Amino acid sequence: MKTDDYEVPQSQLPENVSTEGTKISLRAVKNSYNEETGEIYTFSGDQYFEAYVISSDRAGNFYNELILQDHPENPEAGIQILIDENALYQRYNFGRKVFVKLNGLSISKNNGLIQLGKQNRGDLDPIVSSEIDEHLIRSEIVEEIIPLQINIGDFSSDLLSTYVQLNHIQFNRNLFSPSNSTFAAEVFDQYDGLRQIEEC
Repeated sequence: MKTDDYEVPQSQLPENVSTEGTKISLRAVKNSYNEETGEIYTFSGDQYFEAYVISSDRAGNFYNELILQDHPENPEAGIQILIDENALYQRYNFGRKVFVKLNGLSISKNNGLIQLGKQNRGDLDPIVSSEIDEHLIRSEIVEEIIPLQINIGDFSSDLLSTYVQLNHIQFNRNLFSPSNSTFAAEVFDQYDGLRQIEEC
């Protein structure tokens, strides 16, 4: 049966892909960033971590970035990786297990989110296309990502860049007025459209 749905081709890589080095947790990676100094930290050596893709740029919701979390269910940590490449969903689809080699990558914080990228004169730049394969190894495994069920009161910085489902919420009542015709793409929106939600 023909279909127009895009299917990511299965990799021929076995699960025991070559990931020489020392495996560390994603939480340990994030803890390498010094909150007190705010300085960019660059990794050296042969360390790597495993994670699962929880973002997709197919619909334009993400741009030049992958969001990864450490487990397909009940995640303990998540992180944003800056990548100078479009259509990342074609290789790194939602639920795809990946291995991230840290040597030469740097970690920093921007708008409250911990990020990995390449240090450039005190800034954090995306990984360029020619270096993606040096740092990102794509496994053949695609897991079902189970959203973590939370309420508004459960929010904490530990949940940033993880896949969650907010329960018992609604849009703020003030949004329901003749002057607000949509919940997105209003004339006053800039790059992002911010909408207030509340517990119900």
